[in-house]
Amino acid sequence: MTTCKRRRLQDLHCPIRVRYVASASQSEQVNGEGTQRDEVLARCNEVASVYEFVEILLRKNGWGSYGHQILAAVELLHDPVILKEEQERIKFVLIDEFQDSNFGQIELAQLLSGNPQNVFAVGDPDQAIYRFRGATSEVLRRIQTAGSPRLRRPFSTKNFRSVPSVLETAYAVISRNDWPDRKPLVSGRELQAKAESQAAADIFRRRSPSPPRTRLPKRRQWLMQLRSGKKETGVPWSEFAILIDA
Repeated sequence: MTTCKRRRLQDLHCPIRVRYVASASQSEQVNGEGTQRDEVLARCNEVASVYEFVEILLRKNGWGSYGHQILAAVELLHDPVILKEEQERIKFVLIDEFQDSNFGQIELAQLLSGNPQNVFAVGDPDQAIYRFRGATSEVLRRIQTAGSPRLRRPFSTKNFRSVPSVLETAYAVISRNDWPDRKPLVSGRELQAKAESQAAADIFRRRSPSPPRTRLPKRRQWLMQLRSGKKETGVPWSEFAILIDA
């Protein structure tokens, strides 16, 4: 079912097995010759057969999924009369978590927004997590390369949720992703705290338990670190939190 949902939402106009397999045979992802290529195409044919069977079963029983609702809405908007009515009613389109949109949802937004294309979308390609249901951050890249003269791309450079140590750790991971124009985020909490002459939140880490003979000295060292941090920042003990993994 997951495969069927992904195929349905990635390609609105290719529900037929023959067209899907023909497209797969020309894809750059299907390379090689002989047995390996035949196995890949046989797998594509098997997936397409299951997809076709499920679609027939759903139509026969009058059933549908959330993905079918999106497709039905897109098909309705291909009617010029309905499309005009909806475009006159909807002046602006706001899309949150844009990186989790699939191609069916993108086409729906494009149809509703019409010629003004008054679409405000917020997204982060590094947070795309719904590939299993047809979503892909590639939609962000396609829109950026479309060359629309009205396209504006403001970037958020501040993060008010996390402290610097968390942002630095996250950036060390996501910086490996293939995405241009990526810049490290600055902790808005730290900037705000400095502007108000206060100390931003910090993290004092204590590693896993040590052997008994070294445990007490390390605890003292850790407590001294806490006291030193309190003295330097002026933060009262009531603002400290200690998390213990029991």
